[in-house]
Order: sequence, then C-alpha cells, then structure tokens
Amino acid sequence: EPGAAAQRRSTAHGTTPARARAALIRKEDPDFAGGSFVFTQRYVHDLARWERLSVAMQQKVIGRTKPDSVELADRVRPATAHISRVVIEEDGEELEILRHSFPYGTTSEHGLFFIAYTKDLAIPTQMLARMIGSAGDGKYDHLMKYSRAYALNEAMFRLTPPARTLPLFRHREVRDGKQEVTGRGGFGAAPQAVGTGSGV
Repeated sequence: EPGAAAQRRSTAHGTTPARARAALIRKEDPDFAGGSFVFTQRYVHDLARWERLSVAMQQKVIGRTKPDSVELADRVRPATAHISRVVIEEDGEELEILRHSFPYGTTSEHGLFFIAYTKDLAIPTQMLARMIGSAGDGKYDHLMKYSRAYALNEAMFRLTPPARTLPLFRHREVRDGKQEVTGRGGFGAAPQAVGTGSGV
C-alpha cells in the first residue's frame, strides 16, 4: 500500500532531540519558540491501480524496497520516486519535518491522513511543490498517480503556539453564537489552504 512507506518514513526521527529539532520553532521566531507549524492533508489511494503494478515498479515509485523498506541506491532510484521528491538537501543537510502518517480504510475508500510538524513552513511547501510538479524542474512525484491529494480545503497549515503563550488568547461569544478571538495574534483565522492539487 502506498501509505505504508510513508508510515515507515515517519519513524526517521528516532530520538526525541532529533524530533524537537525538526518540529519546534526556536531562533527562527523567538516569540513563538516551542511552538510548531502543523500541516495536514488527506490522501485517497487508488489501490486497484497500485496493485496492478509489479513489486519492482512499486519500489521504483516509492524509492524503497517493499519487504524491508530499504531506500534504493541513487543509481537505481528514479528522480520521480517519492523519496527522490521529498528528501531535499541544502548545504549537505537534509531538510526535515516530523511526520505522522495514519492509514485508514472503509468499505469504499482507503487512504492516508498525513500530519507534519515543522519549525519552518518553507520546508513542507518545498516538498509539496516537488510532489505536484510546480518546483520548476519538470518532474513530479509518481506516487501521485496512485494517491490523490483529496479536497483542496483539507490541506492546511496552522500555527500551534507554545503553551506559555496560551493565556494571551481569549475567546468570547458574539451574538450569532460564533467564537471571536481577542488578544494578540491571528490564531482564530481560518487555516491557510495549500494548493496541493490532484491533477498530476
């Protein structure tokens, strides 16, 4: 299943310090140090189409071996493999996010609910651009042939502030029964939709 590789990928940050380095805002924005940007997206898999691929082709789409999830060597891993598109290095260092992937299924649908935590919105934005083919290099993630980024309004970024700042944000009722946020910041605003698209 396409989501299985993403689930294994989510374990890449094996230690708590490594997870914190990837997920928590620090010197990037001292006012919100200890907080995190959270990205969510639901993907719906076309498993019938996926299962028509040979194991060798599935491995090329993902960029990992299927039995043990070993990353394919650069010389055999296509530039359009999922791993090739989302693993990005700058100045010899991999750009990291903390991933949580939750496969789900019903009688009519199978997919993956994806959550990522990051200290820098530019990182998942760049990963998404490389997945959907808007990075300017003429390539896209071939996993998107088999897994649809479903519903544009389900892809969103939200800033989760550190606990110490929560008293700065207060809610009060307005006449129509809706909540209005008072105090500093804009956390009551609607999350920003991200154009992950689905037409690749």
